[in-house]
Amino acid sequence: MKMNTHLNIEDVAGSIVVPVRCGSERGTAFFISPTKLLTAFHVVAEYVADDSDIFISVNGITAECTCEELAKDRDIAILTCVSYKNECSLYSLLASDCRKGQVLSIVGYPEELGNGVDAFSFSVVNVRTITSIPNQFDIVVRRIDSFALSTYMGMSGAPVINDFGSVVGVVTDELYNSLGYTSILSVMENLAEKGIKYENNADLEDTSDFGLGKCFKYILEAQEQAGSRYSHDLQVDDYDTERIISRFAGIGFDDDLEIIANDYKKFSESTREVKKKAEIEKFKKQYVDNQIITDEFVEGLYQLKILRDKSYPDSSVHLFTAKEREQISDIIAVR
Repeated sequence: MKMNTHLNIEDVAGSIVVPVRCGSERGTAFFISPTKLLTAFHVVAEYVADDSDIFISVNGITAECTCEELAKDRDIAILTCVSYKNECSLYSLLASDCRKGQVLSIVGYPEELGNGVDAFSFSVVNVRTITSIPNQFDIVVRRIDSFALSTYMGMSGAPVINDFGSVVGVVTDELYNSLGYTSILSVMENLAEKGIKYENNADLEDTSDFGLGKCFKYILEAQEQAGSRYSHDLQVDDYDTERIISRFAGIGFDDDLEIIANDYKKFSESTREVKKKAEIEKFKKQYVDNQIITDEFVEGLYQLKILRDKSYPDSSVHLFTAKEREQISDIIAVR
C-alpha cells in the first residue's frame, strides 16, 4: 500500500487533473482511464443543452471530449476524449463514507486565484454527511488551508483525494462558504453500470483519528526513522498484533461477535447436556434404583419434562429438547 501524505500538485496538475471548459462554463476534470474523465455535470451541461463543445487542456495541448451523464439527477458527468490518450498514472476511485475528521485534498482550477488556468490544492476535513438533498452531494467539508476565497467558481468537478492518492469524491457544490462533494460511495452502483472500476477498502485508507490508515501512517514513519535497521525482507507476520490494531480502528467486531455467538452456543449446548445427565442420575437414585413405581414416580417424570434451563433470565427454555419431552410423555402414558 502506497501513501502520499504530501500531495505534489506539480505531479498531477495539467496531466491528471485538468481544466475543462464548455460554452460559458469553466471547471475541473480528472482522468480515471487513459481516455475517460469525471467532472461535475453542470460544468458541461451546455454540451447537452445547445451542443457546445467540450475542451480540456492536458499536457500542453487542447483536447476535445464528448459527454454523458453518470446517472439521471446526479451532478457527475463522464467525459471521453475524442482523440487524446493519457499515458500518465491515473487516480483510482475509492468508495468511502464520511470519516469525520479525515483530512483530504482538493485539486482544482479556481477562477478567482488562477483565472481557471493555474491549479491549486486545498486542504479540507470531512465534517458531516448530508441526507436531506436526494441524489445530490452527500458530504460537507471544512477548509483548513490559508487561501482566502470569496467564490469557488472553477472548482466544480475537482477530485477529493485522500492521503493514499485515492479519489473519494467529486466536488459538485458550494455550501455556506464551504464545499460539498458527491462521494464515490453514493454513486458506486452507477459507476459499475458504466463499467468504471472502484475500490472498496476504505477502512485501510481511513486516516481519521482512530482509523487504520492513521495506524499505517505511524508505522511508515517508524520504518523511516529506523532507516537501514529495518528490512522488509525480515518482516514476520504477526496476526495477533494486526487483529489488535484492526479492533482499535473499529474493524472486525462483527466477525468477533459471530465467533463469540458460536462459542456461546456450543458452551450452552454442552452445559445443558451436563445438567440433563445430573437430573437423570438424581431421578434414577430416587426411583429407579429402588424399583419404586408410584404416583411420585410419575410426578417426578413430569417434573423432568417441564424442567427449565435456569441459565436464561426468563427461564422460558426447556432443559430437555422437544423430542426428549415427547419420550418422557410416552413413558408416563404407558404407566
